[in-house]
Amino acid sequence: LIGMCQPLGEPKLVGEFARRGLSIFALELLPRITRAQSMDVLSSMATVAGYRAVILAAAHLPKMFPMLMTAAGTISAAKVFVIGAGVAGLQAIATAKRLGAVVSAYDIRPAVKEQILSLGAKFVEMELDTSQAEAAGGYARAMDEDFYRKQRQLMAKVAAENDVVICTAAVPGKRAPLLLSAEAVRGMAPGSVIVDLAAESGGNCELSKPDQTVLDSGVTIIAPTNPASEAPFHASQMYSRNVSTFLLALVRNGQFSPDMDDQIVRETLVAREGQVVHPRIRELLDGSG
Repeated sequence: LIGMCQPLGEPKLVGEFARRGLSIFALELLPRITRAQSMDVLSSMATVAGYRAVILAAAHLPKMFPMLMTAAGTISAAKVFVIGAGVAGLQAIATAKRLGAVVSAYDIRPAVKEQILSLGAKFVEMELDTSQAEAAGGYARAMDEDFYRKQRQLMAKVAAENDVVICTAAVPGKRAPLLLSAEAVRGMAPGSVIVDLAAESGGNCELSKPDQTVLDSGVTIIAPTNPASEAPFHASQMYSRNVSTFLLALVRNGQFSPDMDDQIVRETLVAREGQVVHPRIRELLDGSG
């Protein structure tokens, strides 16, 4: 079985598949190395998600995104705030900029500041200690509740200044951090829109409900769990290319023969011959009892 099976979020399901004799390659676990970029399904789906989030927001916002000079006067540009600057966040920034919005963004990883600025967005600074915010592979690390409490207080002020908030913050294998409280949502202007791309893993917004559109205090909160499916042509095109490239890496001399010394094979193989073989998944299973 080759595909996306949420091994970090659903380790028991992986264990059940293993007991049935399946060999499983989980593409979510691909290492962040140059050779694996063309196989990176997470980046492909996040690219579509970031784009779709902005399109959804634009469709629900009772304003136009670009600044326009008209005979009836000047129309101010919409203000968009993107939380999280991974692949989805960066694509959301780029899409909102192309639509003419004034864009700002925040990420707890200081290293992504240059990427945000390179897309023409403003990087939002917050007075927080983020020295331990980045984990191996460039992913965000889960922080303690005191950190998130301070972050929510600062985030509420920024959210109130924007028309649209796109939430993309996630930590692999863990619940998404809660970044926008109900109080923060109610501090936004009526007509504002929040798109929570972290809904599948719990959501960044307290009022998000997976696959539902919620209206609270005049603010629309959209929480799609599979936004890539809303652009199925290109999502399928990218996914199929990722999978076929991965499969070719498992073939030698025309035969399916994975090289167990290959980092890509070693880090994606979670079950083989009835056993869970990935150390991280085994730890999760042992910890869950």
